[in-house]
Amino acid sequence: MPSLLPGESDANPTTTTVDVNNIVQNLLAPLHAGAIADLVGWSECELIQWLDAGVKKLARLVALFVGRSIDTVTVAGTPTYSLPAQHVSTIHASYDSKPLRAATTGELAARDSRWQTRQAAAQRWYEDTLTARIGLAPVPDQARALWLIYHGWPTSLDCAKTHTTVPLPTSLQPYLELYAIAEAYSKEGDFYAPDIAAAARGIASLFEKVALDYWGPAQ
Repeated sequence: MPSLLPGESDANPTTTTVDVNNIVQNLLAPLHAGAIADLVGWSECELIQWLDAGVKKLARLVALFVGRSIDTVTVAGTPTYSLPAQHVSTIHASYDSKPLRAATTGELAARDSRWQTRQAAAQRWYEDTLTARIGLAPVPDQARALWLIYHGWPTSLDCAKTHTTVPLPTSLQPYLELYAIAEAYSKEGDFYAPDIAAAARGIASLFEKVALDYWGPAQ
C-alpha cells in the first residue's frame, strides 16, 4: 500500500493525526450515551464506518492526502494500467524516470490517429475514470517503471480497528464528528431526526468550504 501523508503548503498546520477512538468517545454525548455499551439504535461499528466515509468524502473534495505509487512496470504493447485503489486524481506521472504530460483522449486523437496502437517511449498520460486506469501514449514498447503521485485517501478505518488513526489536521476532526452525527440521525429507527441531520450537514459543509479554500480541490 502506498504511504499517504497530509498534503503540505507553505503555512500548513497538518503534521498531526486524529484517532478514531477519541472521535467515537466525542460522539457518545450527542448520541445520548455515556459509554459505547450504552449506545441504543447505533453501534460502534456503524460510527467507525461513517467516520471512514467522511474521510473518503473529504479526500475526494480536498487536496489533503498525497500518495505515491512506484510498483507499476509497463508491458510492451499494453496501453493502460490500474490506478492505486486509494486514487482520487493524478498529480504527476513519470515513465522511465521521465515526466509525462497530461492529455485528453481528444487531444491524443488529434495528434495521431494511431495513438491507441503506436508503440514507442511514452510521452503523455491520460486517465479513464470509468475503469480506474491510467493510459500512456505512445503505447509503451518496453518494460519501464511507471511512477505516480496522486491525491487519494489514507488507509481505511474498519470495525476490527486494525487501523485507527488518520493523518488529518485536528482542526478537521469536528468535520468527521458532524458527518457521523448526520449519518446517525439519518438512520431510520426510533432516533431518526432529519432536522438534526440537516443541521449537522450544514455545519459540515462550512468545514468543506474552508478546507477547499485553504488546501484546494483534490480533482
